[in-house]
Amino acid sequence: MALRSVTLRSLLAALLVVLAGCGSAGQAPGTSPDGTVTPAPVPTDPPTPAPERASVPAPLTGTTPDETALAGLHATSLSRRSYRLETYVGRGWEEDPDRSIQNRLDRRSYRVQSGGTYRAARVLLVVGSLPTSRLPRWEAYADGEAEYRRVVGENGTDYERRSLAPAALPPHLGRAVAQIVRYLDVGEATVDHVRTERGPRLRVTGRDPGAPGLENVSRYRVEAIVTGAGRVEKLEAAYVAADGAVVRAGFRVRDVGSVRVGPPDWYGEARAETLGLDARADASNGTATPDPGVASGGTPSPTPTRSPDGSVRRRSAGQPPPVPAR
Repeated sequence: MALRSVTLRSLLAALLVVLAGCGSAGQAPGTSPDGTVTPAPVPTDPPTPAPERASVPAPLTGTTPDETALAGLHATSLSRRSYRLETYVGRGWEEDPDRSIQNRLDRRSYRVQSGGTYRAARVLLVVGSLPTSRLPRWEAYADGEAEYRRVVGENGTDYERRSLAPAALPPHLGRAVAQIVRYLDVGEATVDHVRTERGPRLRVTGRDPGAPGLENVSRYRVEAIVTGAGRVEKLEAAYVAADGAVVRAGFRVRDVGSVRVGPPDWYGEARAETLGLDARADASNGTATPDPGVASGGTPSPTPTRSPDGSVRRRSAGQPPPVPAR
């Protein structure tokens, strides 16, 4: 009887120990023995990264732009690239019965494959008291050695040849560089970070022109969109000139790295005319044979004339004198 009582007490003690352990195992996570509930950690979103920004090139870090240095960076960034370029200069007035011309736009467009290989065109648009006129002044093709222009005027078609100096900026790049130096020469400017469809860019806004050619103008404002490498993708200056005309001038660069050009169908004829070659040139590749009239002692083709700017001009025999191109 005593043994049975001891055994029963031992079993009861063991059962209490087991039950105590079960109670601890069944306790809810985060619950302390005194019943206090510890809140579970709440997940948080990762920090939002700072928006991507274009780096500021050295010419734009000062209080005013260093327009000459920026023009150098622009030229370097495009020296071996293909792209499209449009330059323009417009002058306009409000309706004025004393003026025969109210609006004038001189636009030049370039498709550049490399520095010396490109196609170009100049168009002068005039809107005034007479019907609107859209006169193609010239179109051009450069083959790496020379630029050939086909000039269309009232007296017919004329061809010109201009040699490209290897050490000089090609015409299209020179025009853009000249506009940067002229219009971003300002006494006051701000630089803001902006985002475009092409990525982060810098917007330069300036006033108070310093270029000598912009004296006596009012309401001057210039804006440029610039990459972190210093390439100016867009520039526009607007102001009121001393004669009251509203002037807008600038350029745009597009399609960098994706432009290819080929010679126009008049290229062979232009080479033949300006170089004194047989007009039966292969227009597809620009090859030509010497003028047979000159080679055989016969009557040569009309002698090319040299313009004051050094270009060679030539027209067919019997054609009236050409209208000088500007």
